[in-house]
Amino acid sequence: MKEWKGISRRDFLKGAAAGAVGVAAVGVLGGCSPSESNSDEAKSYNVSETKSADIVVVGSGASGICATVQAAELGAQVILLESNSVLGGNGILTEGMFAIGSSLQKASGVGTDITFREVIATEQEFFNYRVNALFWKDLVENSADNLEWLIKNGVKFSGVVDNYYGLGKIEVFHWFVDGSGKKLH
Repeated sequence: MKEWKGISRRDFLKGAAAGAVGVAAVGVLGGCSPSESNSDEAKSYNVSETKSADIVVVGSGASGICATVQAAELGAQVILLESNSVLGGNGILTEGMFAIGSSLQKASGVGTDITFREVIATEQEFFNYRVNALFWKDLVENSADNLEWLIKNGVKFSGVVDNYYGLGKIEVFHWFVDGSGKKLH
């Protein structure tokens, strides 16, 4: 009988963990290298304009835009900063949003009987039973209000509510009017 001289799963995982630590250490040490410029002088900038604000939001993704609008609604002077030439961040790529009990859902008659239990059971199954139920409870309980707030602030939805064209299990997906988040801002 031929003896197998491979490595065990445990030895493989130990080696992989050691390798990951080594890669992380190189990355950390790389950040300690001297800068490309040997000059000790600080860079100077010509300030062309100064603005004041109560809140500065950095990043105009979906969350940044919503934070900016909410803060302005509450009376704050807000500045929104974005390094890209367009607003929206990854929100541009989204096609719609999750909501339970929205006016669009009620108007379409789709998924009006969905319960929190069904949502959490579906999510637990999808994520191998590693789901923060309290997070999902908060999301579910506020999802319709969040969608209604977006509508009130000019975000257009198509009125179609489905289970993501048959890919999902529950009918709670609300499609943006043109199928993308480009008009979120």
